[in-house]
Amino acid sequence: MTAPGKVKRKGYPLRMPPRLHAALSEVAKKEHRTINAQIVVILERWLEAAAGR
Repeated sequence: MTAPGKVKRKGYPLRMPPRLHAALSEVAKKEHRTINAQIVVILERWLEAAAGR
C-alpha cells in the first residue's frame, strides 16, 4: 500500500560498469541524492530535452 501523497515507483534492476557506478555515486553525493534518485533526475532531464527536439 502506498502512503497518501507518495508516488508508487516501478522497480528495475540495472547493471552498469563499476566506473559508471563510481561516477554516478560522486555526482549524487555532491547533489545530496541517492544514486537511484540521480539516475531518475538524469533520465527526466534527457526526456525533457528529447521532447523539445
